[in-house]
Amino acid sequence: MKTIYIESIDLMVDLIPKCGYNTFSHLFFELGGGDMKKMKNRKKKEKERKIEIQKKKDKIIVIRNPLTRLTSGFSNKHNRWAPRSRIKELSGKYDRGKDFLYSDFVCFLDFLEAEAHKHGQPRDHHFSPMYRQARSIGHYKRIFCLEDTKSIYQFLDCRASTSTQKDIIKNYLQDDVRLNETNSWNRYSHYLDDKNLERVVSLYKSDFDLFGYSQKKKDVFKVPRICKEILK
Repeated sequence: MKTIYIESIDLMVDLIPKCGYNTFSHLFFELGGGDMKKMKNRKKKEKERKIEIQKKKDKIIVIRNPLTRLTSGFSNKHNRWAPRSRIKELSGKYDRGKDFLYSDFVCFLDFLEAEAHKHGQPRDHHFSPMYRQARSIGHYKRIFCLEDTKSIYQFLDCRASTSTQKDIIKNYLQDDVRLNETNSWNRYSHYLDDKNLERVVSLYKSDFDLFGYSQKKKDVFKVPRICKEILK
């Protein structure tokens, strides 16, 4: 997880890999005028100062349905889970836009389960459960989800202090491709048959339970319970 403090809108954001990480990193970089401050710092004195900042500032986080997050990781992070002997082959497929096989998906799940058995969870942060990377729920002013990115942009628009910032947010909203579906889900959701779905739910049970996501494939683009409750 990466934590960013955007001074111009006085906001801290926790970004979890495969939860709009790249898109929102670029957005917040632009909103900060290119002066994006990462909370990690090697100098002890600076680190202590920024810890104090973290205690005072509003914090938000973006989460995602574990099923679509998983298929996204399977789709474009093969270099992190595939056996070394197959990375070149899979990279060639990916570069040519060819789909991976069902057997590749089973291999992917085998890797995740082996990691969870050995280390308690998959170690790579692209596949590690969200709850293990996030702070406790009470730390956040708002919890947003990739299933409802419009709410994120509306929230940021309310905090924007300049017309330039508002234009940046408006452009990102207009270009957003996650409002209804993701390409990786369309390509690989059918690999989540009953057996594989059960394996995934077992791996990410705490994410489903904590954030209130449905475990049903037909509900993957529904807003989770936690995003509704935190507004009450």
